[in-house]
Amino acid sequence: MILGLRTVIYHVSDLQRAKAWYSTAFDVQPYFDEPFYVGFNIGGYELGLDLNSNGPAPGEHRRPPAEMIALSGRLATHPGR
Repeated sequence: MILGLRTVIYHVSDLQRAKAWYSTAFDVQPYFDEPFYVGFNIGGYELGLDLNSNGPAPGEHRRPPAEMIALSGRLATHPGR
């Protein structure tokens, strides 16, 4: 049984810009800061920024895999929620 998720990773094309934005938005500095990944601890949860120069263009959204859509539907309809 899945009770929740504790990690969110965003793929970004400009790691320094994203790091500055999230640092300001949450008023916290990253606990892990490398050229390929930046990790924040936000209220006990991992917010990760993954450098992905081959990702979607700004404003472009890609459809998640069918497995993720099905999983999110099960989480959203979990009887305990």
